Amino acid sequence: MLMQDATIETVISILEKTGESKNPWLTAHQLRYAETLKRLYAFDGERTTALELGATHIFQYILAKMGFETVYGTQFRSSPEQTDRKPFELTVDGFPMRSTFLTVNFEEEPIPLPDESLDLVLCCEVIEHMDVDPMFLMSDLNRVLKPGGALLMTTPNCTSSQNVLKILHGYRPHFFMQYMKNRSPYRHNFEYDIHALLALTQAAGFECTSLETVDTFGKSSEEALEFLRKNDLPTAHRGDNIFFIGKKSGPVIERWPPELYV
Repeated sequence: MLMQDATIETVISILEKTGESKNPWLTAHQLRYAETLKRLYAFDGERTTALELGATHIFQYILAKMGFETVYGTQFRSSPEQTDRKPFELTVDGFPMRSTFLTVNFEEEPIPLPDESLDLVLCCEVIEHMDVDPMFLMSDLNRVLKPGGALLMTTPNCTSSQNVLKILHGYRPHFFMQYMKNRSPYRHNFEYDIHALLALTQAAGFECTSLETVDTFGKSSEEALEFLRKNDLPTAHRGDNIFFIGKKSGPVIERWPPELYV
């Protein structure tokens, strides 16, 4: 049985068990993983089928240990020759972790799963990579989730105290907007604040049940927060990572929310 402990030590242990403890990207996100686990463990819905967008072994392992009968992950379809489904299996401490990886271009192709077939979707550090049409993905998540199904999203907060500090000192406030030397397009294309994320999720037919920001990538900037306080500006939701939990409350409300599309 899974001990529902969501600490950095837990994350390090799971990374070691899944053979990913030396992956520099994964180890750099240990605190974010721990914060995500806290919210994932609170899921109290039916545990039949779950999907993780941009799959990682750590959450595939946790979902299986949480008792989900079927677990899906995704990888981005970079060419038409890629197969649609790829079985994946890894045994950790005698526990068989089985899932199916789906290849899909989130902004152009429907997720190859039936309507209303999922209890839970994880969309962690994915939405900021959407290039032209995030509502295509959000609308499809509405389609594949059961009524009342849960969506757990995380994404960097472009109005964090760290980014406020950058603006105060005359620098651009982006988290990861640099071009890639290898010409990869997989940088951040749109970085969200809580208002934009709420507009996106509400338009897609999701009711927010929890919204928090937490510093998981760096330390909070006391200089920026003090400036905000002195000038009677809001200091709430200044953590550098947004954690959103919502439930599917109905059909898509607005395909092109004006807060995000022109």
